[in-house]
Amino acid sequence: MSKSILVTGGAGFIAHHVIEYILDNTDWTIVSLDRLDFSGNLNRFNDNGSAHSVGNGNGGNQRTSTLAEFIFLDGQYEDYTSFGESKNGVWIPKDPSGLTFGNNGFHLKFQNSAALGDDSSGNNNDFTATGLGADHQLTDSPTNGEGS
Repeated sequence: MSKSILVTGGAGFIAHHVIEYILDNTDWTIVSLDRLDFSGNLNRFNDNGSAHSVGNGNGGNQRTSTLAEFIFLDGQYEDYTSFGESKNGVWIPKDPSGLTFGNNGFHLKFQNSAALGDDSSGNNNDFTATGLGADHQLTDSPTNGEGS
């Protein structure tokens, strides 16, 4: 069974590299939260008008991890309890529809196999899925799996 871990301060210098290492070398599931204060670097999330990439490692190498959901809040801070809770020892995501996403924020649920990059935040910040087919969508996740 794969591990699931929570990394706080994921936009910081050290945690950012720890996350990259874990994603490149394990099959663990990672939830990263950062309040993006003075030590968090927004450029790590490409929040400067440039292209966003979800799931790429250093140099564009593809990650071998699985993402159940991906949420980015632009200019907002929320505590980790706004995003999920532990049930039966499994981290279960909460419905984030009541959160403020900001102009560049997005919520990727990966629920439509024909359009995995659809933004569910209401901002229409959709992503183009490259190199993915309908067979890359997994319906088993912490929300839908045995642990929920």
